[in-house]
Amino acid sequence: MRGKTFTAVFVFSAALLSLYSSGVRETGGHNRSDRLPQNGLPAVFARSGNLAEKGEWEQAARELSAGYSVNFDSFLQKAESGLAAQTRTAIQSVQDAVRGLDNAGIRLHRAADAAEKILERISLPSGSLPPENEQNAVFPAVFREIGQLAWRRKKVEEAGRFFAAAQNRNGGKDLPDAVTDFLQSAYLLTTGGPEQKNSGGILGLIDGCAAEILYPAEETGYRFLVGLWAKTIKQTEAGQIPAHTDFPLEKIVIATDYLSGLNTLTALFAGSPEKIQRNAENNVRFLSAAASASAVQTLIEQNGIRTALTEESRNYEREVAQNGYTHFAANSGKFRNIISALDGVQTEAEDFPANFPYQAGDSVYADCVLRGFRNLAVAAEEDLMGIYQTAASIHAISARTLYSNLNNQFLYAKNLLDGISFYYVETGTEQDNGGNGEPPSLLRKYPDESLSQLHRLAERAGEGIQTLRQRIQTVSSAPQAVFESAEYRAAAGELQTFAASIEALRQQIFRASAEADQRIEQAEEAAKLADAFYQTAEGHFHAGRTASAREHLIRAQEAALQSLALRESEEFRKETDARFTSLGGEIVRLENTAVIQEVRKEITSGKNCYRENGFSRAKNHFLTAEDLWNTTNAGVNPEIENWLEITNSALRLHTGRILSASDPLFREAGQMLNTAHLLYRQGLRQIESGNRAEGIHLLAEAEESLRQVQLLYPHNGNAARLSLRIRQTENPQAFAAFLLRRLAEIQSSYKNNAQAAYTELLDLGSVCPENKMLRRQIAEVESYLGVNPMARGTEAARRSDGLAQEARRIYTPSQPGTADEAVRLLNEALILNPENARAAALKDSILSSTGGSRTVILNSENEEKYQQALYELQSGNIIYASAIIRHLMQSPDAANAAKVQELQKRIDALL
Repeated sequence: MRGKTFTAVFVFSAALLSLYSSGVRETGGHNRSDRLPQNGLPAVFARSGNLAEKGEWEQAARELSAGYSVNFDSFLQKAESGLAAQTRTAIQSVQDAVRGLDNAGIRLHRAADAAEKILERISLPSGSLPPENEQNAVFPAVFREIGQLAWRRKKVEEAGRFFAAAQNRNGGKDLPDAVTDFLQSAYLLTTGGPEQKNSGGILGLIDGCAAEILYPAEETGYRFLVGLWAKTIKQTEAGQIPAHTDFPLEKIVIATDYLSGLNTLTALFAGSPEKIQRNAENNVRFLSAAASASAVQTLIEQNGIRTALTEESRNYEREVAQNGYTHFAANSGKFRNIISALDGVQTEAEDFPANFPYQAGDSVYADCVLRGFRNLAVAAEEDLMGIYQTAASIHAISARTLYSNLNNQFLYAKNLLDGISFYYVETGTEQDNGGNGEPPSLLRKYPDESLSQLHRLAERAGEGIQTLRQRIQTVSSAPQAVFESAEYRAAAGELQTFAASIEALRQQIFRASAEADQRIEQAEEAAKLADAFYQTAEGHFHAGRTASAREHLIRAQEAALQSLALRESEEFRKETDARFTSLGGEIVRLENTAVIQEVRKEITSGKNCYRENGFSRAKNHFLTAEDLWNTTNAGVNPEIENWLEITNSALRLHTGRILSASDPLFREAGQMLNTAHLLYRQGLRQIESGNRAEGIHLLAEAEESLRQVQLLYPHNGNAARLSLRIRQTENPQAFAAFLLRRLAEIQSSYKNNAQAAYTELLDLGSVCPENKMLRRQIAEVESYLGVNPMARGTEAARRSDGLAQEARRIYTPSQPGTADEAVRLLNEALILNPENARAAALKDSILSSTGGSRTVILNSENEEKYQQALYELQSGNIIYASAIIRHLMQSPDAANAAKVQELQKRIDALL
């Protein structure tokens, strides 16, 4: 846009200027001041002047050109023919130039108005740029019309020079006065004179015609141009730097190109010193506006570089904050490059006034540009100070971030060394655990991984310290003005502080590395000890010394756990678990055969005692059997449990019916029972001897003694039985009726309280042992209570044999899964018929062949959990201990361990 418009102006202006390059305007006429023609010329000038004041330029010029006729005839008579012909041509040329002057002015005015409308439109903030074809049509049209007017002026000026030169022919000698007078008059009419109202003559009229149009056009255009600059001027006055979007560069270029061309062509009509001065001033205004527009564009570009650099600095600051030390270390020269580039912007801004072709005061535009570059220099300096501060802060942030990263990684590596907690159970609240809110967990220590990380950390810490030392040197070498900032000094101090902290952390890393080495060595020693104990346990096992094998296997596990406590190793854990649990299982299988035999002996002894009503001794045998069973078997033995239940039922039935020497009133109660028995025997002899009254009296005394005993021991069987005998002796017929009635009542209601009914039946049976009805009733109640398994009848025996046969049928030694079902059937058979010897033999055979299910050695993780549960229990954290045990019992390996079951009982007893 600027190129085409400027080229059009330049080419056209140059053409017009060349039109005058052949001659210089001359005042000429040596005798002009000696005498002026008085033949009506003043009146001509007066009339022309009046017309000019009205703007009737062509008519005013015609009035002057008519003055050529004054004395023209005298001139022709005296002048040489050649001079006369040339004079006629000059006059004709002037008259041709004057002809159509008004129309030329009108055309120029229209063209200038069209150009003014474009300037007015683009001067509006919302005004758009004119299309290129419109610019190429409107602005050149103005210049063409100016050229047409300049052509007329040139013709008149050439005639004026001719008239001036003609007066000086032959040095002004030998010319007749008529010739000299006419030439002087013609010169004055053409170019004017100091004594005329319109001193410019026809030439001045053409200049006036042009000035009437061009000067207002220039002033109006200048106002529009100032309007385009207004916002930028205000911004620089406010200490700001215009933005690209705020500066209408293209509009200003259009206006300045046009106005500069306009002013250049207007100079063609500057016929007076005042007009020449005015034109020179406008030239400065318009050219400085063009130069200033270009400078503002440079200012905007430089400010864009400045803002881009500051934004880059801010972005980089955010990146460092987000990405930490690694990102900063990889771009450690970033701030140095930014500072260098920004320093270049400041230098160029400070050097600009020396290279700018205008000075302050030359124009508002130059002033605006110079202020803008001063603002840019100040802003760049402030930005530099800020970036120095930012750089120092980033250095401090990087040091802090590096320390934080290294410290966090060191803590993690230290945690690997000291142990990482693995929480494996859900627990209650802190209140549930007596205020201890830390849930139970297992520690896993990884000294190998820790040592590897510590080595890398030590290397990174060393590199970081070296980098921070370079940063400290950079911060310390900043300009002294930066150190006036307290923030900058604080950042520099923080940088040094963290550098020292990282050095201290590196020493901690070295110490932790040494500790990790030691842990690894200790773990390896413990692992070797575990292997030695295992080898010993294996030797004892093969020699049949299962107790020693158990002991050494447990010690092997303790050593292995010690190794794992120092150094977690999944491979070592799996290997030792597999070896230890396998040998533990072999030990249990070897022990189990003898245990099964001993269990059978104890069951048989218990049954024998039971038959003899030695219930307490029977229970002891069954408990011994249970203990033996538990040494190699985890689950309950239903056969033993059944006998314990039967024995306990029998003991409960006889509880309180027999006096015990441990009872506090045993002696008194025994004396009263002895007295009652003595009185009973005495009364019976009196009745048998015929002294019934005395006998009844003695029986009553015996009954009174029994009541005293029953007050102390209501369920004493001896007292109950003697009381029934006394009652039978006193009135046999009434007792027989009582017996029948009572048996009927018991028959209908014994299931409501079978134990009380059974004891009463036993008491009645001791008095009437031959009563068949009574014996049947006792057998029925015993069957209901299950207290006499040996007397369950042939149906139970038959079913028992069937179950034993079914067990024999399904059991296949090569299929271990059949053993559990077979043993279950045999246990049912032995409960139905404890005397089923075949079922007992088959059961023992199967159990001996399958081995025991008891766990000798827990796997390492379960052993750790067991130890943790034990610790929590001993620490009073019953809730956590219970939670661990519940979790532990989910593992078949742990659920079959005697010590786990025992610990569960202890914990449950406390809940």
